[in-house]
Amino acid sequence: MSKNPATSKAYNAIFQDHNKNHRKIRRRQNVDAYDEGISCHIFAIASPTSDEKSGELNNKFIEINDEISNEYLIPKLQHDLAEQEKKESNENYIMKKYPEQTNEEIIQKRKKAMNEIQKLSQLQEIVLPVENMYLCGGFKSGQTSPEHMWIEDHTNGNSYDTFVDRGGIAVVKGVGKVGESFKPGCEGSAFEKDNIYRIKKDGYTWGQLIAIAAGGEGKDPFPDAIKNTLQVLAAINTVELVNEALEKIPEPILTQEEQNVLKKVVNEQKRKNNINDINDVTNNLIETEKKHYQSAINKMEIVGRERRKVAREIVGRGYNPYSVLVKIYENIKPERISQALTMKEATQCKQELLDELRKLELHKESLPKEEHVNFQNMIDEKKKQINAKFSDKEKIGEIVNKIKIAADNYLNWSSQNATGWFRTNYQYGQYGREQAGKLIKMIKEDKPILEILKETHDVVNNSGVNANSFSRYLHNALNENKPSLIGQTKLSQESVNYKQMLLVQLKEVESTEMKMENTNIVRI
Repeated sequence: MSKNPATSKAYNAIFQDHNKNHRKIRRRQNVDAYDEGISCHIFAIASPTSDEKSGELNNKFIEINDEISNEYLIPKLQHDLAEQEKKESNENYIMKKYPEQTNEEIIQKRKKAMNEIQKLSQLQEIVLPVENMYLCGGFKSGQTSPEHMWIEDHTNGNSYDTFVDRGGIAVVKGVGKVGESFKPGCEGSAFEKDNIYRIKKDGYTWGQLIAIAAGGEGKDPFPDAIKNTLQVLAAINTVELVNEALEKIPEPILTQEEQNVLKKVVNEQKRKNNINDINDVTNNLIETEKKHYQSAINKMEIVGRERRKVAREIVGRGYNPYSVLVKIYENIKPERISQALTMKEATQCKQELLDELRKLELHKESLPKEEHVNFQNMIDEKKKQINAKFSDKEKIGEIVNKIKIAADNYLNWSSQNATGWFRTNYQYGQYGREQAGKLIKMIKEDKPILEILKETHDVVNNSGVNANSFSRYLHNALNENKPSLIGQTKLSQESVNYKQMLLVQLKEVESTEMKMENTNIVRI
């Protein structure tokens, strides 16, 4: 029905049961009734992702605690009944109280309970082993069954827990210490040091990773040391798939009458002070309103069940390292090199992409052996693509380098030979030197390649064609296999239109670079 605004759609669909109630009484307050989800002990022990396994685990948990509680309760009940019979036979008989459990007895029963619960935990498949991880139980005074349960990852420094109506997984950036009290994320106060019991746990189950990925509270629910492991990435990827699937399931379409009666029910229930009065709001609807109300509830339940079914099917596929590696592989995009604005950026992109591939290659051993060769071939092919894209970019970079050589050579000649004044305030060769200096500065400052090419095109377009013009120096630099035009007072028929050909040549390079930069990927 109404969903906790702090609950993600994926967490709601995977772990929470659809609740048709709108309001409830909690601590004497009339509050929203949200969908109820996974309990603290189910999450801490395993966080199964199917109703069947969750039910089995819960039943075994109850059996363990009932058996331990009954070790005291059954003899006490038998004693009390016997004492009652004696009293009924003799009204002067003074009934004797059954002795309370000693502190040592309570301690031993708590240890027994936690050891049996640990066995349940050990039956679950661990997908992400952790060296120092603990299944924790917090007890209230005199209790032999845990009041609350949570997990502490001492290796990586995080604690996790939840309540049935929490709507997510509480994340504490810290763990408890032996001999100290500790407050899990869902508790209002800390458990005293003597009421906390920790049992070693082998690591995270698939369901626990899914619960944290889907409902972990805060910006970074996973510790830095494990957030890039294949297992965590797989859980995050699975939750993304769930969200994508849920987007395709439309909200229930309610008639105006159905919307009106829902609004009426919620508004009236908000004003009630006890659960019976809250329930009576729907019971007291007139028949036509009941019909519309039930129709609306049915529609929402159908959508809720469909969301649960779809989400559970995706999560139920389990941990699949291959799918994660393929997704990482697909996100290594050689096109980033083409899209780089400068050669420095392109070189950095190439190094980053190759580093990502090397890291990916290290995970190859996590795959079945029959997939090793195919995956290695994929990696080798991606390396070829990276090198090919960089080679194409280098060709453009080489053009830029030749522009600098031409500008340097022209500047050197002009500074020594183009002297004197041809106007009152303008020296011979001054314009050419200014433009050549501008290009050299742009290249040294690693300005975007496209800007350098466009500026070069403009310089050539405005350049003269005399024997020692900048355009001739650039023509020589870009066409090393052709005869030099520098200093030639008379050009051959083949070279007489060299400036126009040079402009076309620059435009082609500029067009190539523009196409590279406009490759259809998002810039990083």
